[in-house]
Amino acid sequence: MKVSVIGAAGAVGSAAAFHIGAQRLAEEILLIDIKPNVVQQHAMDMSTAFSDLGIVVRAGTYSDMTGSDLVINAAGANTLYELYTKQGLRWNAGRYNRDCVQAYLKHLDDTNYKPCTVASAIEISRPVSLPKALRALEAMNNGVVRQVTDEMILEHRAMVAKTGFGCEPASAASVAGLHLLLQEQVVSPGETVVCILTGHELKDPDATVKYHTGLDMKAATIPPARPVHGKYANRPIRVPDDVRAICKALGVDIDKTPLAGLPCR
Repeated sequence: MKVSVIGAAGAVGSAAAFHIGAQRLAEEILLIDIKPNVVQQHAMDMSTAFSDLGIVVRAGTYSDMTGSDLVINAAGANTLYELYTKQGLRWNAGRYNRDCVQAYLKHLDDTNYKPCTVASAIEISRPVSLPKALRALEAMNNGVVRQVTDEMILEHRAMVAKTGFGCEPASAASVAGLHLLLQEQVVSPGETVVCILTGHELKDPDATVKYHTGLDMKAATIPPARPVHGKYANRPIRVPDDVRAICKALGVDIDKTPLAGLPCR
């Protein structure tokens, strides 16, 4: 069987491809994405992992999908982006185009679309607060709506954690969105911006473990750790249950700090 995965650079697409190979469900896996360098690296990693199974994994383009027995299109949950940014839906003082909304929701039903994103708290394709969101965007003088990938969310969740704070993936979507707006020059570096981080880091610890170690803790049978590519990946270091050892791992000499005179327990 030949399986093609569209969106294989992201967490969802790459995980789908990996599990297909690990379960020996295909003889050939084709990885496609707008980030060819990323899927090329994924293809190399998976080819190494599945070398003894006789499974061919390669990166390609849509033209290479010919002969595929199965095509997987990895996507997130972007209803507001689709309606507001791409289809131009507006609040219009409460007279928003309800037919447009219903037609889009019918399309989701007809295509059996299911939202899928690492940001589980916002994994919703039929948001009940859509009218409120449209009204808020109008109140902000026609605010903007952007979508970010799971990869961007995980990178920015790790970036937030690196500063000493912590948040769940859904909250990190706001920071990833800010970065995107900076790149688009919608927001300038000199402006003050507030990103709302409502979810605690321990709300989804599995995402954190997988990002830093490559271990998928949600798998029924934990597969071998995959190579880690995250920019802010920080593998855990095993240290003895001892204050000095912990401080040393953190780069601190406890005997040369104000804590030197305190008993170590």
